[in-house]
Amino acid sequence: MLLNFISMNRTAYTIFDFETYLDQKRLDFNSYRKNGLEYVNKKLIELGRTLGEFPDIWKIKSNRVKGCTSNVFIHSNMTNGKIFLSGHSDSEIVKGQLALLINGLNMLTPEEIANQTEQYLNNFVKNTDVRFSMTITRANSLGTLYQFIKNKAEDFLN
Repeated sequence: MLLNFISMNRTAYTIFDFETYLDQKRLDFNSYRKNGLEYVNKKLIELGRTLGEFPDIWKIKSNRVKGCTSNVFIHSNMTNGKIFLSGHSDSEIVKGQLALLINGLNMLTPEEIANQTEQYLNNFVKNTDVRFSMTITRANSLGTLYQFIKNKAEDFLN
């Protein structure tokens, strides 16, 4: 199983950790915004590099995120009641958005992802200047990526 390096170092992770993670990322990205849009994009691209490898065997129809102009894939599995996510995008900025979500959501339970994370993500988006650095299509991609992950979590509940 491939995991990004942030998840590999966690021993326990809760919804409160997700909230803290998003609060820190909000502060980071609002600080980056002061240096200009190119700097924000550079930081998103750097964040995308934390995803690591994504095997070709996971690039299947059921893992492909529909509605994205770039090719985006998200693989999920569950171990000991926790969800582990891996992702890939051929767009570096979208890959950064994907990393933002995956690094925050990995090791939560399906119930937490399906029922508790949306409010925190909405608050993050509302209070983060990052959305202004992207086109309308890319600004909406964070929501599309999140909905796909949420659907995968709901599948584990059924």
